[in-house]
This record gives sequence, C-alpha cells and structure tokens, in this order.
Amino acid sequence: MKRHLRFLFLFILLAGIILIVTGCGAQPSTQMTVQDGFSGERSMSCTLSDSDMAQITGGESALDALLRQQCPAALTWDKQKQNGNTVYTFTLSFSDQQDYREKVESLLGRECYLLYAVPDGAFTQGVRLEEDFSSGDLMAWLGRALVDGGLSTQELSFFSGGSAQVAIQNRIFSCQDRIAIRELSYHPVNKITIETYLSEEETFDRTISISIPESTCNQLGDALQPYLDGLVPSGGVSRWEENAAGRTFVIFFTAQSSRELEDKTAQALDSPAAQSVTEQQKETLFNSQLVFTERLNFSSFLSNRDGKTYVEYLFDSGSSSGISTAQMWKSGQWMDMDGYLEDSQFLFQEDSALLQVRLQSRNEFSMESMNIDMRRLSEGLFHREISFAFSGESGVGGALTAARYFRSLGIAGLSTSVEENRCILSMEGAPSELSQILTALFGPGNEISLSNGEGFQLYHSTSVNDQMDLQAFLQESGYAGEVSYVYTGDEPISSLTQDRGDGIQSIRVDEATIRQEIPADGKALLTATVRWLNAWFVAMLCGAALLCLCIAGGIFFLVRRHFIIRRESARVTPAQDFPTLDRKCPSCGAQLYQGMLFCTKCGFPIFYEETEGESHSHDQSKKRGKKRHDAT
Repeated sequence: MKRHLRFLFLFILLAGIILIVTGCGAQPSTQMTVQDGFSGERSMSCTLSDSDMAQITGGESALDALLRQQCPAALTWDKQKQNGNTVYTFTLSFSDQQDYREKVESLLGRECYLLYAVPDGAFTQGVRLEEDFSSGDLMAWLGRALVDGGLSTQELSFFSGGSAQVAIQNRIFSCQDRIAIRELSYHPVNKITIETYLSEEETFDRTISISIPESTCNQLGDALQPYLDGLVPSGGVSRWEENAAGRTFVIFFTAQSSRELEDKTAQALDSPAAQSVTEQQKETLFNSQLVFTERLNFSSFLSNRDGKTYVEYLFDSGSSSGISTAQMWKSGQWMDMDGYLEDSQFLFQEDSALLQVRLQSRNEFSMESMNIDMRRLSEGLFHREISFAFSGESGVGGALTAARYFRSLGIAGLSTSVEENRCILSMEGAPSELSQILTALFGPGNEISLSNGEGFQLYHSTSVNDQMDLQAFLQESGYAGEVSYVYTGDEPISSLTQDRGDGIQSIRVDEATIRQEIPADGKALLTATVRWLNAWFVAMLCGAALLCLCIAGGIFFLVRRHFIIRRESARVTPAQDFPTLDRKCPSCGAQLYQGMLFCTKCGFPIFYEETEGESHSHDQSKKRGKKRHDAT
C-alpha cells in the first residue's frame, strides 16, 4: 500500500512540474545537423506562452517588429502557433567548419572554442564535437535588443537552458545546451612533437614526430605502415627512429606559405580542421608586426581517456625580429605565454586536444637611403633602377620585407631583387610604359615624357622630363631623408633644370651623367636637355651669308667704278686744250672733246673712228698730257 502511495505521489509531483514548465517560462531546445564537410544548420527554438509575452512591452507584435529590424545576418527566423503558444525558431546555416566558426563568433562577439572530428584512422575512430558556448549565449543579443528597444527593463533569457539533439552523419546524440560529444575508441600514442622553423624569407620547415609505444605497433600490425605513409604530404620525406618507449615516425616537409603549411599539416595529423594563418599588421610600409596563428586538432592521435594528446610544440623564428610575444587560447581567452619564450624560440608541452597558439614578432626596419638611377639606352628607350638601403643588423630583413611588399603588388614590367641590405626595383621601356609602372608604385604625379625642340633655329634639342611625387610613399615608409637622383644619357647633357615647386634651378653641364638631390618632400620635376647644331640651318645660313657677300661685292665694284670715273673726270684737260668734236654724247647729249674715252658727265663710253688728222691731233694731245703729268 505504501509503495502505491509513493508512486502516486511521484506521479503527481512529475505532473505538477510539467504543468509548471509548460505553463510558465520559455521552453528552449536546440536541433543541430552536421553533414560531410561540416555543412548543416543549427536551429534554436523557444516556446513562449502568454505569460512570457506579457514580459515584453507591446507583446508579440512589438517582438516581431524588433526581430525584423535587428535579427543578425548570421540567423534567419520564423514563428508558428502551437497549442496556444508561440514558437520562435532561429536557424544558423553553415557550409563548412570555418563558416560556422565565423558566424558563431559574430553572434558571441568573441572567439570561440570549437573542436570537431570524425576520426577513422588506424589510431582513433569515433565522433567528437565540443564547444565552449551554448544556444543561450548565441541568443544573448535578443535580451540586449529588448532592453535597448525599450521593450523590457531587464535582459530576458528565453533561450537559456534546455537540451540539444545533434545529428552527425546520420548518428543522433543528445546532450545539454552546451554541446559536448565525445565517443572515441583509440590505440594510444606516447606523444606528438611538432618543430617549426620560420626562415627570413617567411618559408616554413616543419618536422612532425609521432611517438608510438611498442604495444600499439603490435596491435596495429600490417595496417600501421600504409596508414602512416598516407600522412606524408607531397614533397615531404619520412623515416623511422627507435627509442626506449617504442618507435617514432618522423615526417619532414617545407612550405612556402602559411596556407601551404596548413594543408600539409592537416594531412600529416589526419585532421582537416588544422589552420595556419600569417598576417602582417603594418605600422609603416616596411615596419610591421607579423602575427602567426595556428590551430591544431589532435583527435586522430590520443594519449589518454580524456581525449587528449601529450604535445611538444617548438617554434623557432629565424627572422631578425624573432618572437616578441606568445599567446595560447585557454579558458575562453588568449593568455600570455611569454614565460615559454627564450631568444627566438617558443617551446610548450602539455596534454591537449585542440592546440591554439598565437606568436607575434615585431619587424622594425629603418631605411637609410633611397636612390634613383635613370639611364637612356637609345632613342625612346630607358632603364630605371630604384634602390632602398636599410640600416642596422636587420638591414637584410628590411630588404627582404620590401621585396615581398613590391612583389605582392603584381605590377607588370617591374623586376625586384635583393642585394645584401638593398632592395632593387628595375624597369625598362618607353616613357609611357615607365610612367604606368611608376604610377602603380607611387601614385599619380609620377610620369616620364619626352619633348623635342625643332624648327628653323640654330640648335635642335631633346628633353627628358622626369616628374616625381614620392611624398605619400616616403611618409608611409617612414623615410625623411633626401632622395639621390642620377641621370645618364647616351651623349653629353647640355643642361639640367629642377623645378621644386618653389622655384626653378637651372644647371649647365656638359657630361653624360648628372647627379641631383630630390628634397625630403619627394616632389620635383627634373628636365635633362641635349642640344646639337641644326645642319640645315647652318647650311642655309652660310648660303645666305655668301649671297650677301656677293651682293656687297657687286655694290662695292659699282661704287668703286663710279668714284674712278669721277676722279678721271676731275683730271680732264680744260676744253681750250682739246679741240671739240662735231659729236655729242649719245647718252646725255654733252659736248665731246677729242681724245675722250668716256663722257665726263654720264660716263658713257665713246667709240669713234680716227682720221689721219685726228690721229695726229690725238698723238699731240697725248704728248701734252704726258708733259703735264711729268710736271705734276
């Protein structure tokens, strides 16, 4: 009888609890489906009664209006009526693990811990899904939105508590609101050692050693070697080593980037969830902070029943900047692990299922000089070289950092090289081609052009106009010094003009190479001019001079002839000394005298035939003239 009363009491108590739960307070639940590749959706539902709605100012309509305006982009929502209550369902759809992580972190406002694995290898088999958040955490934004929207005076937690049902590859698991599923069977390993060397060129050399006890080797037998061979990535090598605790399988590979490191590490650990990310957080163009973040999942190699593996993690930075700070994700936050730093190495050992580490290095490179070398190779073809020299012990690192930066721009026609502490940029082509490269490097205002001085003038000229605006680049790179500029022509340069904006400076030179300093603001217009004689102009000038000379000579002879005539005329014997002729000048009509060769008035030549008497008179005249000349 007492036993029946006890059961009756328990039944009534259970019914009362059910009535309380269904009549008062929200009823949250979570349904999550995960397919291959971690695609699926997470649905978070909450059943609200009339009493629950009464806590919201404006009731159901006000809540719906709020959701239409403020529901996060990571979620979709709908509602339906059920037994007089209102069921709100919020769905988070995801395509892969990274997509799920990003959407969850956008809802939480922080980074999350997410460990998912479905190992099916030689060492471990099973299912694992562990999170450090609940559906209530993912829906905490709703309580804040109700307060901010004036619909409630306190943050309501409609989605806190409840249970979750998770379907992973057609297997159903039930758990609490904070999902924690771990159903694994395994053959243990002793430890996993990961050694990584980061070179100055930011390439990675990684060695992964899996220490396997002798008992596990015997249990796995012939299945062990084929499985381990499948862990070796392309280009990697492997070997066996003997040790006191058993045997160690060693995998070595090189990765040219963090993405390649991620892919090869995921294969070596038989874990598609491995992640390696390298980020440059720039302060100036060549001064930056390198942040390396890595997430490693060891679910395929377990050491104990807690689902963890004993891990030894060594990271050695071969760069000049080393490692400045180290952090690990623990208890829902990044914790400083600087105590595990020594010189440029970070060494950490612990039992871990999901290792998340963040290493930071500070690169401080000081640029000590910048030089521009411009060469004219031939008509319309130029070669330009720009070099950046970095000072101090980190000079080589600075040159390599600069080279990586310029290569990342992907500018066609630009060649980048490194010589000790110098980064050198080279380009070759026509002025228009060089202008395109310089604009891509330093922005607008950097242009090379040619101008020709031709026409009817004594000199022809060709000018190379090199316009530079390096101000933004110099500020971003942190360089405050002057820029050295060298121009070399294919023949001696006549003059160099520099326009700095505040005035024009003209320099006369007669050399094939000139040097000039560009001011610290990086703005200047340099014009190198080559002049040569215009052969056609010189020929025409000589011809004109010869013509003028001939004209002057003709005028000179005419004038001289005129003066000779006048002088001879002045010496003519008076008329009474010479008998007159019966003829007059045919030109001007003046009286002619015997013995005249020219008209004394106009200079017209006189021609006549002499008679015997005239010949005798002419001889007498010549004799008198000779006597008069001798007397003089």
